[in-house]
Amino acid sequence: MTEAKPVAATVKAPDPFNEAIARVLAFSQEYKNETDRACVVLGAASLDHLLTQILSKHLRPCPNDNDPLFDGNGPLSTFSSRIMLTYRLGLIDETFTRTLHLIRKIRNDYAHDVSSSKLSDGQHANRIREIVRPFRAEPSFATIERALGTEGRGPRGDLEAVLGSLSLRLEAILHFVETLPVRPKSGIFIVTKGE
Repeated sequence: MTEAKPVAATVKAPDPFNEAIARVLAFSQEYKNETDRACVVLGAASLDHLLTQILSKHLRPCPNDNDPLFDGNGPLSTFSSRIMLTYRLGLIDETFTRTLHLIRKIRNDYAHDVSSSKLSDGQHANRIREIVRPFRAEPSFATIERALGTEGRGPRGDLEAVLGSLSLRLEAILHFVETLPVRPKSGIFIVTKGE
């Protein structure tokens, strides 16, 4: 008589990286047929959301549903402040930080300009060239371009590929980041000179 295998041994646990790839591919499909403005705004919002998730997971948990750090006029209520804190905590490097800020600037330009400018126009195209330059040196970037179908599509395609690459990196950080340790509740810590 053969022994039955336990069900747990035959069911494969989902791979977080494959799930992240699927989310990035699905999201990129959402804005593929949108205007340049929508691509920029949606892409930046996605990156901003991932930064919020990373910081929420890394920082000591908020006891309430509404976290005053991230809500309203809280100190982490802006894309810029979340970029800077993620950098200052050592979760992203200078190049990543600069890239996020350039995307934020393009997003702000589109949010405050009612004209229908294109990503291939002057200042936007220059920023995208600056954004994509460090990515071109990475072999994985060509793979991302092929997966997203952005090869040879100019500044718009370059931006979509960078958004995909940044999203995957932030998804990896989110997966591996740990919550900061909490100090034991033993009163106020006072450090004096000479101790």
